[in-house]
Amino acid sequence: MFIRYRKKPHTLQILDALIPRIANNHKQLPKLKEYAARLQRGYNGERRLDYYLRSLTDEFYILNDVSLKIWNKDIQIDSLIISPHSFYMIEVKNFDGTLTFDTLQKQLIQTTRHQETSYTYPLTQADNTVYLMMQWLQQHQLPSIPIHSYIALADPSTVVRVQGDEEMIAKRVIRAEEVTLRMLQTEKACAARDEKNPQRRNQITNKIMERIKDFSVDVMEKYNIQENEIKKGTRCTECGGFNMIYYYGRWRCQSCGTSNKNAHEVNFHDYYLLYKDDITVSEAMEFLNMDDRYKTYRLLKKSNTIYYPQSKTWILKSDITN
Repeated sequence: MFIRYRKKPHTLQILDALIPRIANNHKQLPKLKEYAARLQRGYNGERRLDYYLRSLTDEFYILNDVSLKIWNKDIQIDSLIISPHSFYMIEVKNFDGTLTFDTLQKQLIQTTRHQETSYTYPLTQADNTVYLMMQWLQQHQLPSIPIHSYIALADPSTVVRVQGDEEMIAKRVIRAEEVTLRMLQTEKACAARDEKNPQRRNQITNKIMERIKDFSVDVMEKYNIQENEIKKGTRCTECGGFNMIYYYGRWRCQSCGTSNKNAHEVNFHDYYLLYKDDITVSEAMEFLNMDDRYKTYRLLKKSNTIYYPQSKTWILKSDITN
């Protein structure tokens, strides 16, 4: 049973809003696009895992995109599944080409037609996350529970090679479509030793849901993007240009001819992602590139917003797009 559904990562949403508003010759644009592509690929892999997790019974509580904090350190888990017997932590990797797990040098090497790339060893990362999670449970006076950690490979075409301990890799690194079967096998072994403990599962799940937070990277700071480098204007939902004009109750793109009643909704969400969660009429006029205060006021009034009379600001909600 899904307790926490997966959403597009907040950092990826920020990049999707930022990239079209950066000049084509901006020196950071290639890095921003590369970062966005990497996050999108990871998100696609996580959704592939979700497809298989749907086959689990309601005894399994599924929490996606778990981010907790202990000792000023972040605990990040792609998928966390809590059963009456065990605690499963799944880290998803969506790589193409050939992956070589070197258990001696503790490194992961991806080989494609174009290049060879070394990554942080995922099993060491996973073990560190298990340790932090155990400490987090202790810190919140929660009962101990067996923790199992797996690396799930989302791309079925990925070739896996091992230098070193092949048996250990076979136990921990599995295909996304094998995750549920491996969990059920583990559950069967646990059931032979211990009784079910749904109260422990519920107690741990409730505490995690109380403390969970959305993880996000400050992209503007990370890539040194200044506010004055961000293009203003209403972005066309079709061609991505900034030549939309509002008249007679509709937005019309002067570049591609697209007509849209709600283009401002997407652009207000861009503002929310790039700046802050509240906006004044004047700020909305500047961002949408409008010169009519009354029309801008009307757009805010019928948008996914909440008005606060004291500050004369409109609160923009975070769930305009998914």
